Amino acid sequence: MEVKIRRNQADIVQAELKKLEDLLVQRQHLFCSRKTPRSRRRLVETDIMEKASAFELLIPDMKTSLEKIFTEDRSCGSCLSYLWTGDKTQNGQMMWDFLKEWKSQLDRQKN
Repeated sequence: MEVKIRRNQADIVQAELKKLEDLLVQRQHLFCSRKTPRSRRRLVETDIMEKASAFELLIPDMKTSLEKIFTEDRSCGSCLSYLWTGDKTQNGQMMWDFLKEWKSQLDRQKN
């Protein structure tokens, strides 16, 4: 029974990380969009930081990493590529590196 609870908790944490990932993709898309006001991106960033609070015990450096993404991740995919495919995931290199690291940390804690 205890293993099932742990798996269930791990599934919940993974689902919350997926929500955070979706917000980060949205934030990076807003960053790369020339027509979007900065204030809209800042609202998403505030929401991201609030959601990151849930991970403080599991990933202690997450908020610091997010601040680094917000200030340093300037990677944007091709505007034409986005118009053709609608794929927002081509933006943000640092963001994807940190997400991969966070998923790895959660997987290690799960085992």
